[in-house]
Amino acid sequence: MGKASPGRNGENAGSAAQSNCLVQVTNDGSGYSARKLWVAEGAFPAWAFPIMHGGLAYWINRSGVVYCFDAETGEKVFTERTKQSCWATPFAIDDRIYLFGKDGVTTVLNAGREFQTLVENVTWNPESLPAESPMPEENSEARRQASAMFSKPTLYGYAVTSDAFCSYRKSYSMLSPTVQCKPTLICNPSQKKSP
Repeated sequence: MGKASPGRNGENAGSAAQSNCLVQVTNDGSGYSARKLWVAEGAFPAWAFPIMHGGLAYWINRSGVVYCFDAETGEKVFTERTKQSCWATPFAIDDRIYLFGKDGVTTVLNAGREFQTLVENVTWNPESLPAESPMPEENSEARRQASAMFSKPTLYGYAVTSDAFCSYRKSYSMLSPTVQCKPTLICNPSQKKSP
């Protein structure tokens, strides 16, 4: 899948709209060829890359809008806004989509054709973080706005280890009795274990 941002002021909106698509790359023995299968109409991500999971393709933009498309046909399934800006690429495992919000809220969605937020977790408390050095004074309004956007702790990405999701999935199952969740520990993508 491809993704492109319309740019800070929308200057690349036309080309970006055509770049948010599914491309099939094949090798016929004499070389590679690429064919655009469909375009994700209306999806305008900024920094996060799209993912495919369970037959669906997901894009998220920096404002926290999730775009979901049928991976085979390109048909739009839903467009919904989450509660926080999201700059990191979503992560999918089992029947969950994890969205890592810019300001530290992790939103867990049910993977599927219906937008459903299962839980939101705060990953840090701004009051408990160590004080940061003051940022230098900016000379222009544009620079002051840009500086303000990056003046607080910002989640740009994440790292996944097999043991992290083992313990997280186990605690998620125990902490969310109202959510029907199969208590499966995922310790290795090729190996499933029961608790």
